[in-house]
Amino acid sequence: MNLPNLANKTVFVEYLVNGIVNLYFYRDVNNYMYLIEKDGRIYELAKKGNNNNEKSSFRHIGILKAIFSDCNEMEEEINKVNLNHKSLIAITNRYHDCVCSDTACVFYKKTAPKTRIRVAPVVMGGVGELHFDKGIFSNYQFDKTYFPSAGMLFSLSFPYWNEKLSFEVEADFSKLNNHGSYKDVASFQTDYYDIYLDFWAFQPSIGLKYTFSQNKIKPTLTLAPCMSYIFSSSQKVVKRTVKDISDTTYESEETPLASNFFGISIQAGCEYQLNNNKAMFTNLRVYRTVLKEAGVSTLFNSVSIGIGMYISNDN
Repeated sequence: MNLPNLANKTVFVEYLVNGIVNLYFYRDVNNYMYLIEKDGRIYELAKKGNNNNEKSSFRHIGILKAIFSDCNEMEEEINKVNLNHKSLIAITNRYHDCVCSDTACVFYKKTAPKTRIRVAPVVMGGVGELHFDKGIFSNYQFDKTYFPSAGMLFSLSFPYWNEKLSFEVEADFSKLNNHGSYKDVASFQTDYYDIYLDFWAFQPSIGLKYTFSQNKIKPTLTLAPCMSYIFSSSQKVVKRTVKDISDTTYESEETPLASNFFGISIQAGCEYQLNNNKAMFTNLRVYRTVLKEAGVSTLFNSVSIGIGMYISNDN
């Protein structure tokens, strides 16, 4: 098909409705547009201008009113049309029902699936810092810890109702090695404290994701509450006391490390459509513990970068 503004360039378009009025969808790397054909003439439906130019932004409304002018009863419905599959398919079918209700003049109609489930393995690398908020353990200054993570992501969306919102369930495993220390200087002795907290964390989360574009490159934003369950932990506190003529060391395995803690993550990412009907993604995640316990609370904050690829077809 030759586009109205690119008469010498032939492109491939997707049929959405094939009838007495045809509806098409065209997308390249940077842009997308809808095309509607009536009586052999093709019209482009796309927002023009910016948000400050309302007449220009909703130019497609005027084009649809002109194309569907032989069905005056549709005018109010046309005023509410948005530039997405669901809205344009609905108004095109409504026009067919209006002008030829007694014949089958829609030969093909693409319908978006009501639900779509996608699965993706995810690998991540991050940097985090642990600390305690009360008591003697709040004196420890913890080093930043660099950790790997791996898990699975399950994405559930409802394209028939909304193409931009989806739910994501993710389950990750992370290995964290934490070290903190502090020094207590008194008149006749100096105490050196070191704490070692090594553990695995299982981190399930349920998030709401918003996709900003339906192009091949799709920026995304996800907000997700998540838990961290601690297991296979190794905990040790080493106290070294130095006096004038003595140097003693004491070890203990008693720490206030919580068995689980609750936090919120905000994730900015980008999804990339591949040529083989697959999609991969990258995410930048910021996590922060938000729920404190009655006693000494375990607080962990982190930033991580992840990459994954959907192993189910992106359709």
